[in-house]
Amino acid sequence: MYDRYQPKIFCIGFNKTGTTSINRALAREGVLVGNQLKAEQLADDYISGKLDSIYKYCNGARAFQDSPFSFPGIYVPLYKKFPKAKFILTVRDSSEQWLESQFNFTIKRKGALPNLEELKYDEYCNLGWTYRVHQFIYGIQTEYENRERKIQVYEKHNRDVQKFFKANPEQLLVLNLNDNKAFQIFCEFLNIQSKYGTFPWANKTS
Repeated sequence: MYDRYQPKIFCIGFNKTGTTSINRALAREGVLVGNQLKAEQLADDYISGKLDSIYKYCNGARAFQDSPFSFPGIYVPLYKKFPKAKFILTVRDSSEQWLESQFNFTIKRKGALPNLEELKYDEYCNLGWTYRVHQFIYGIQTEYENRERKIQVYEKHNRDVQKFFKANPEQLLVLNLNDNKAFQIFCEFLNIQSKYGTFPWANKTS
């Protein structure tokens, strides 16, 4: 059993900002991380404003990342529910680098960037899940290839998170895993005494 009295850890950076590497680093340090596949099933609950199932899920582990914890705005109710939690906003060197990584990952998985109609029939997680999530994050009828809109949403999310935690800076870490001191900063933020010196890289596509 993990220590339920330890503060929760939420990685709230967008996908393709190093969240999987954060996941693996936490697990490597003995932190119980929530099951991502189970968490993804809760995306529709958050989209429809149902938070009780997400809170219940959070009782089963200490750390969480990716969908739905990477969705815009979810950090607000999470902070209110878990006021002592630590939040990690992972970012890339530039917005363009983040977007290219997302596109490259999708092309690797599907062979090409999909249009909205194709997203409706994507079977990741469950039928249409990718379509519903994409529309929620980037806006109704936003095409997958809409670079301007995606960068706008990514940058707004990063600004909004930092603005929200401005009064409580000790609870937010903005982290670029490309920083030479990123792992050291990560460990200091979470009071982790690690025998390792770097993150275990994962899902590196750019």
